[in-house]
Amino acid sequence: MMFVRDDRHRSEGISAPDALWNAEAYDAWFVHSPGADIFAVESSALLREVSPAGGQTILDAGCGTGRLMAAISATGAAVVGVDPDRGMARIADRLGNGMVARSRAEALPFPDGRFDATVAMTVLEFVDDFRIVLQEMARVTRTSGRIVIGALNPISPWGLGLLRQRHQVPWIAARFPPRRSLAAELSLYGPTRVTGVALGGIANARPALLGRYCGFQVIACLKQ
Repeated sequence: MMFVRDDRHRSEGISAPDALWNAEAYDAWFVHSPGADIFAVESSALLREVSPAGGQTILDAGCGTGRLMAAISATGAAVVGVDPDRGMARIADRLGNGMVARSRAEALPFPDGRFDATVAMTVLEFVDDFRIVLQEMARVTRTSGRIVIGALNPISPWGLGLLRQRHQVPWIAARFPPRRSLAAELSLYGPTRVTGVALGGIANARPALLGRYCGFQVIACLKQ
């Protein structure tokens, strides 16, 4: 276990995001319903696409307090997490499921092709330019590895409800890239598919009408 602090974002003039988040309160949301139930559905859908296994090394870009890292680690894969928020990164490090680096996903502190797969769960809503994050994720993913995004669907009932909270922290800083834009950008790196996930527990909602309005979208790319 190793905690790595990366302060490059300070020298680049990017403000730290710590003020947006109360890390302890954020982590507590995952403990009880509905947070625990929603996370179980979303993380299961992501892991189906990531397909982690022993011998692999997976990057969780924007790992938050490390809940998804724990789910990946339980499969036997090694996992590395990055998050720019000091409080989030410290909680993730304390959980002890893998190395944690304090860094923005827009400037990942890893060499090209370092990981067998990269995943970002509800992260692109809180970055200035999701395309840069996808470029970085693709850069550090090996050829034939997987790049997997989990994103809130802004045209779903769940997404519309969150949009009504745009005056509240942290949603005041949120953007909601449409799945078409996410899929188009990821397709630059290889074959890409989108799966709609209903937060009530119905996963793999592929019929066009149902999938279009699911609250959570998984966009997966096989890097070429």
